[in-house]
Amino acid sequence: MTLDEYIDALPARRLLSGAKRKILVSLWGDGQSFPGTWVKSSYLLELTGQKYFDRRARELRDELGCDIETRHYDGEHCWRLNSTKISQGNTRQYLSEKQKKELFNSCDYQCSICGKETGPGVRGLQADHKVPLIRGGSHEFSNWQGICNECK
Repeated sequence: MTLDEYIDALPARRLLSGAKRKILVSLWGDGQSFPGTWVKSSYLLELTGQKYFDRRARELRDELGCDIETRHYDGEHCWRLNSTKISQGNTRQYLSEKQKKELFNSCDYQCSICGKETGPGVRGLQADHKVPLIRGGSHEFSNWQGICNECK
């Protein structure tokens, strides 16, 4: 299987942003043997130019079903593609503005982890899953919590 064939086999190619493509190309390596070689997070950060490149890598794994593993290796956090297997992904869903307002009102605009009171937004309170999707969490409203940017 070539990298292009692998990409064509992904369930939602429209979700393959430029950063995700760069990560996948890097993890694919020579594509001759799997599991692939470990790729350092510092390299992926430089390659993508995105502070949150790790979120893109997790989306490849969790939403698109790529067989990606992550761990500390040789003193640094690393990633690798284990195989060309593509599992069924778990498409991420987001709360509507109305649902976010309801969530933040229910916790009195306080972080569920540290208790800091803050307004909503990128640098403030954010909606987050209590039990992450990768650990079997759901998109049910009861599985959401408000957490501050520092605790995220």
